[in-house]
Amino acid sequence: MKKTINQMIFLCLIGILACEKNSNDTIIKDYTYSACKDNLKESDETESIHLKTLTNNQLLIEHINAYFNCEPGKILVKGEIINANQINIYEDEEQHIADCICRYDLNYKIVGVTLGENTITIFQNGFERLVYNIYLSNQTDTLLQVTPI
Repeated sequence: MKKTINQMIFLCLIGILACEKNSNDTIIKDYTYSACKDNLKESDETESIHLKTLTNNQLLIEHINAYFNCEPGKILVKGEIINANQINIYEDEEQHIADCICRYDLNYKIVGVTLGENTITIFQNGFERLVYNIYLSNQTDTLLQVTPI
């Protein structure tokens, strides 16, 4: 009897831990980024973020003219969803070896978003770059201008 109760407690704990892990796991899908865009005209230099909802609870994010080191190695993107309505995105350079800046276009999808009120926070190299409150619906398609660094 005691052995059965211990096994049930153990299985419940595993279930709880698995649920907690899944609730904070965000899948970044179809991630690509451009080469350094070093021939931009001043009128083309505006940094912006395009948000568009797709089918199957996916959110397309296009970060246009994002600033990164001109020799970043790889540009990495990770994400998490907290409490179903807080989306945190982390855009980072793999290495910081050059003393110059380039602009890049990043494109990726976040799987598992919840429609309704959401707060999207984008961190770049550990610094908060953008915080935006948005109501996500099936028709969300918005372009945000990002304040220059």
